Formats: sequence, structure tokens, C-alpha cells
Amino acid sequence: MIGTRSKWRLPKTLATRKEYNIDHRIILPDGTQRFLHELSTLVYDEQTGRPVKMLGTTQDITERKQTELAMAQALKAEKELNELKSRFVSIASHEFRTPLASVLASAELLLRYRSRMNEERVHRKN
Repeated sequence: MIGTRSKWRLPKTLATRKEYNIDHRIILPDGTQRFLHELSTLVYDEQTGRPVKMLGTTQDITERKQTELAMAQALKAEKELNELKSRFVSIASHEFRTPLASVLASAELLLRYRSRMNEERVHRKN
């Protein structure tokens, strides 16, 4: 049985005299999807130059395609996780930086003006 895409490739293969190398999906009568890889080339008559037969292979690559899909989904999930982590670090950094800036400014003011305060004010807790 020649698949739809194979039918489309045959005229191009005849015209260009090159092989075709395609991956495509088929749906079996039970509804199951399979992925196939086809590689075909024409054999020409040496005297007339006309094609006499076509040689090719068809390989079931369903498992490979499923693995590629799983890897693509895992990569997408990892990118989303990295983006979420970056946003969290940015927000957390901002949330800590704002109050720490106030504490740092207060500490610098205390150090700068300590000499103007007497010992009693320096050690007072409230």
C-alpha cells in the first residue's frame, strides 16, 4: 500500500531522479497511530534511462517519535521551572532588599552621629 505522502513524492522522485527520505504518520484501521520513515530510490535502465523499479525501506519509528515528544515536553517543563525560579529569586531579592536598605541606612546614621550622643542614649533599648 502506498501512503498519501508517498504518492506525492513519486512524481518528484521521477522528475528529479533523486531518492526521497521522509517521516510520516499513518493511522491503522483500529485507530492506532504509527510513525514511519521511508527511504526510496529509483533504479533506471542503463540503456533507455527509464525507471524500471523502485527500491526502498519503511521503518516503524513510533518509539523514537514518542521519545522525542517526551523529551520536548520535559525540556518545556524545565524551561518553565527555570523561569519560575528566576521570578521567585527576583521577587525574594526585592522583598529582602527594601527592608534591608532601611536597616542599613539607620545603622549608617547611628554610626555617623554616635559621637554626638552620650553613653546613656547609645545603650538605651527603646
